[in-house]
Amino acid sequence: MLGSQRKALALAGLSRSTWHYRHHRRRARADPIPQSQRDYPSRLSRGEREQIEERILGGWSKQVSVDHSFAAAWDEGVMLGSRRSWWRIAGELKYQALRPKIPTHAGHKSPRPVPVVTATAPGQAWSWDITDLFSP
Repeated sequence: MLGSQRKALALAGLSRSTWHYRHHRRRARADPIPQSQRDYPSRLSRGEREQIEERILGGWSKQVSVDHSFAAAWDEGVMLGSRRSWWRIAGELKYQALRPKIPTHAGHKSPRPVPVVTATAPGQAWSWDITDLFSP
C-alpha cells in the first residue's frame, strides 16, 4: 500500500509532506496573535527596555555610541539584552537629537596628487591597469 502511494505521489509531482499538509489542514485560529505581540521567555520586559533606553540616552549625552554603552553595561556586569536588541531599541527612540555625530574625514584631507610617471624607453614604467595611462 505504502509503495503504491509513493508512486502515485511521485507521478503527481508531490512530496509526501505536501500531500499530507493539503489533506490534513490545521484548524484556523479565531483570533491569531501577531508575532510581534507574542509572549515568550526571552522577550525583554518593559523595565529592561527602559533601563536600556536610559543607558543609551546617557551615552548619547556624553557623545558615546550604542556599542560603547552596551560594552560599558557588560563591564559593569549588567547584561540586559543582545547588542542587536540595543540597536533596535536605539532606532525606536523618538528623541534622536542627542545621538552622536559620526566623524568623517571628508573635510580633513587634501586630495592626493595624481602620480606622474615618465618613461623614455621600453620597460621603464610598469602598470597593472592601462585604463588610466596617458599616451600621445
